[in-house]
Amino acid sequence: MLDLDLDLIRLNENLKAVRNILAAEPTDRAELNSIKAVLEANLKELGRCARSGNCLESTDPCSFLESYSKHCFYYAVVLDKLGEWETVEEFAYTAAFIYPRYDEEYYDACQSIWQRAMVKRGFAPTLTIKEFFKEKHPELNNCAERLAYFLKYLP
Repeated sequence: MLDLDLDLIRLNENLKAVRNILAAEPTDRAELNSIKAVLEANLKELGRCARSGNCLESTDPCSFLESYSKHCFYYAVVLDKLGEWETVEEFAYTAAFIYPRYDEEYYDACQSIWQRAMVKRGFAPTLTIKEFFKEKHPELNNCAERLAYFLKYLP
C-alpha cells in the first residue's frame, strides 16, 4: 500500500468535515445519505487496510484503531438519523469495543445510540458498555483482536 499515514490523515479530515456537518443537526435525507456515502467509503478503505494485516504494522496502531472506531461511531449516528436501526447496533458496539483508550464519555455516547436502536427495534438493551470497560480496561492487542472479529460485520 502507498503512504498509509497520508491516507489516515485524509480519512480523518473527511471525518472532521462530517462531524462539522452533523453538529448542525441536518435532517435532509439527501444530505444524510451523502454523509453516509462518505463514511461508508472511508470504512471500506479502513476495512480493506485492516484485512490486509498491514495497517497495524505500518501505522500507529492506536491512531488507526481510534480513527476506525470514530468512523464506526459517526456512521452509526447517521444510520440512526436515517432510521436504519437494524445496522446501528453493529457499528455503535464495534466503535466502543475497538476504541483503544478508556473514555467513559465515549462509551456513554456509543451506548446511548446502541440502546436507542435496540429500543426502536423492540428489544430491551441490557449491556452496559462503560461497566464492561471499568472491569476490563481496553488494551491495544485486545482492541486489534476485536477489530479482526468485527471485520466480518463491517464494509
